[in-house]
Amino acid sequence: MSGEDKSRKSGTERQHYVPQFLLRQFAATTNGRVHVYDMIRGISFQSGSRAVGAERDFYVFTIGTDSWTVDPSLTALEGMTSPIVRKIVDARSTAYLTDDERTVIAGFMAVQLVRTNKYRSVIDAGAKQVNELTRRMLRIHGREDGEPAINAENVKRTAIELTSNAGQYGPLLRDRPWILFEAPKSCPFYLSDNPVVLQNWNDFGPYGNLGLLSPGIQVYCPLSPTLMLGIVDPSVRGQISQVCDAFCGAFTSGNAVRLDARSVESYNELFADWSSRFVFSSISEFRIAEKVRQERLKTDSGTYETDWL
Repeated sequence: MSGEDKSRKSGTERQHYVPQFLLRQFAATTNGRVHVYDMIRGISFQSGSRAVGAERDFYVFTIGTDSWTVDPSLTALEGMTSPIVRKIVDARSTAYLTDDERTVIAGFMAVQLVRTNKYRSVIDAGAKQVNELTRRMLRIHGREDGEPAINAENVKRTAIELTSNAGQYGPLLRDRPWILFEAPKSCPFYLSDNPVVLQNWNDFGPYGNLGLLSPGIQVYCPLSPTLMLGIVDPSVRGQISQVCDAFCGAFTSGNAVRLDARSVESYNELFADWSSRFVFSSISEFRIAEKVRQERLKTDSGTYETDWL
């Protein structure tokens, strides 16, 4: 994708910020529907992939009197990515990917990181801070009027532009160490409405630690209930490899390394914590998601640093 990947839009439609092909990977085998946990209401339900991870006209913006959308470009990217994810899931390995396929997966993850409702809410939070500072400055100079410096349409347009340009970070992810993790069938991975998550064990204080160029950055995306792809900073490869020989071998071979249930639950806690509102699973058990929800209610957490890219 690039900044020019936009099309004229007519009418309204639901546009997915969580790809349907990824949601379908997490559908229950019994009825083809995904289990959903609402982190705000604290309830769970089942749904088809078309009805969740989407909002009406999420990628539509206006230029003058015309409406435009980047949704067709995102759909094309998903179309290229879906069979490659299927290839990884079927082989339980990344070893058979071509260089071009690795490039597609890396570009998809870079775009997916910023195309969600979660990332847009981070931009919105920053905009509100700017607006509040502007209002304070105006009051100092005796002015109480004026429109907000950044409005909702500005936020939406900025988020869409970032989504259109995020593919440029694909090569950065492509060229870093990859590792595939496997979960027990009895303790599957979650998927959330913010599928690609970041983690860093380093603390750089006010400078932040969640930029893709940050030393120690880790990027994770569940591909199926039992497979998760990790792309990590080279320094992390050494740290993870020290845990056991199997992890070291997984970086080299591309084959999935099996995690125990406790490790999977730790990652599921991370996925739930990075969610905007919804967590998805192939089973109806959401104990970890409920735990994260209760922590949010106590701390009002869930807002992350803005240095993702």
